[in-house]
Amino acid sequence: MGKILITGASGNVGRYVAQYALENGQEITVAGTNPDRLTKMFKDRAEIVYFDFTDSATFHDALKDVDRVFIMRPPHLGKPEDLKPFIEALKAKANSLSGYVKEFKINDNLAETILTDYPELANDNKLA
Repeated sequence: MGKILITGASGNVGRYVAQYALENGQEITVAGTNPDRLTKMFKDRAEIVYFDFTDSATFHDALKDVDRVFIMRPPHLGKPEDLKPFIEALKAKANSLSGYVKEFKINDNLAETILTDYPELANDNKLA
């Protein structure tokens, strides 16, 4: 089994998700815009990578050796469509692992928010 990518691991929710994963023997990659803070929090218990939802150049390193993802939307990204480039990168990764990945879902709440607040995105069939 691979690693879990946890975004927002220095925040209120993400840190508990990361801690729970570690306590249950999971390997994790914690990703965020402040790797120094993540290093202080997780030391050598997690792989730490710089990641920014608005910079697609950071997606590859964050997704390396990852087979599961916990996405915590940063507060400064208020529109679900801001996550679309990363969701597309996840889909591409899932497609490249087609023999390994059995199912790929967007979090129901995220998908519901996108489809409710941005119905035009539902019509392009890239998030459905």
